[in-house]
Amino acid sequence: MKNGNKELLFNKISKFNISSDSSQIWRTIESGVTNHARNFYNGRIKDNSSGSTFFDWWESCCDLLLHRQLVICDVNFDDRSTKGCEYIEVLNRGPIIIDISKLRINAGNKGQDYLFPERTIILPKEKLRIYTQSKEGLSFQSSQPLLNNKGDTVFLYDQEDILISSWAYGCGASDDIEIGFINYDGEQARTENDEFVEIANTGQHLLDLSGWQVSSGKDQIFHFPEGSKIQPFCSIRIYTNLIDETTGGYSFNSSRAIWNNKGDTGRLKDAKGTLVSEYSYQRE
Repeated sequence: MKNGNKELLFNKISKFNISSDSSQIWRTIESGVTNHARNFYNGRIKDNSSGSTFFDWWESCCDLLLHRQLVICDVNFDDRSTKGCEYIEVLNRGPIIIDISKLRINAGNKGQDYLFPERTIILPKEKLRIYTQSKEGLSFQSSQPLLNNKGDTVFLYDQEDILISSWAYGCGASDDIEIGFINYDGEQARTENDEFVEIANTGQHLLDLSGWQVSSGKDQIFHFPEGSKIQPFCSIRIYTNLIDETTGGYSFNSSRAIWNNKGDTGRLKDAKGTLVSEYSYQRE
């Protein structure tokens, strides 16, 4: 599979988070894996290399799986935080061991690159931290901070420079997030516990929402706890007083209704208190 076709497949797969068409998902995966395996087979035959059709298929699957297994799982952009030194953390979600030699991390700007050394492997469920500066372990070996405390986006690329994973925080997350919907009239009487506001990630980056807030008024504020995030092309909900793990598990934990049925405005602000998105409605 040529670089462009491979990247096109990953772009399609990343949007499966918002698709309920199982048949289309299966067709896309099956055709993508088959085409990729055929290229591995044709390349081996052209080079007159030893091997088998099965291992051509297996190697192609592992190559594609790398883009679903590896993710940036944490970014500590402020060395004054309780996490300590600046770092970018990568997770292997499983199920196979991955050789990440020569994979590249970019810390947000041109030239801020880290190339994993030869024979670097990451086990299933293992995390690797790449520090800005460290005498031991993996490090950019930079004498200056790399990550902008106001906001930035970090990237993980494969050996073909195809994006594997990206993580945005602060102002770096502002362009891809919005209040998409407010269900202001719940079915439960009086308390309307099942009211919710839905926050959508419209882009390809994983968005870090630690310290962000959603409000409907002065005393009606929900603060996202440390570690809160939205996956690419996904959405989460903050209910009035209900826990739904399938939509993030977030709640105002309010004993009374949050959203005025006659009309109201929801506001989303980042960790610095900057307004990022606003959603108003008026009942007719």
